[in-house]
Amino acid sequence: MIRKFWNYSFLGFFGLFYLSLSKLLNLFLDKISTLGFVFNISYCGRNVIARRCLTYRYPNSIKVFDNVEIGEHVFLTSELNSGTLVFHDNVTIGRYSKLDFSGGIEIHENSLLSENVNIQTHDHGLNPKNSPIAKSLVIGKNVWIGMNSLILSNCFSIGENSIIGAGSIVTGDIPPNSIYAGNPAKFIRNL
Repeated sequence: MIRKFWNYSFLGFFGLFYLSLSKLLNLFLDKISTLGFVFNISYCGRNVIARRCLTYRYPNSIKVFDNVEIGEHVFLTSELNSGTLVFHDNVTIGRYSKLDFSGGIEIHENSLLSENVNIQTHDHGLNPKNSPIAKSLVIGKNVWIGMNSLILSNCFSIGENSIIGAGSIVTGDIPPNSIYAGNPAKFIRNL
């Protein structure tokens, strides 16, 4: 009788208690992270969620509009203080993503970056010790970038209503209403 109680009911109770406490702690940490982010950046709209472990640089260069969600462990970095980062309405950034806005990034409405997306907007030429060369990137409306994708600095625009497949490496501009995938990303078809 005691063994049955200990193995099932009692452990189940502690498991439920642990999961509930863990969920409450994560919600609390997300609220703290969101408050710190909202009060540090240059402009912030309504209903912004910045999950825990968000790391960002040059907060005065970041503008976030309404209904934006930034996942946990996201890095918003820049090697130059002249770049700007703008998230328009209804943008979602997946967890573990890294956005380098040295040259400037503007992400338009209803765009989604899945988990672990890496965007670079600068390079150093042929010598890694050279000063960064900034290059801007504009991501259009309704763009979906699949997980583990890499957007290199030679990409200056991703057209609206486009999809970039998971694991793609984008080395050039993406036209509107198209699907690209692969390494390097190649045209698949129009939408």
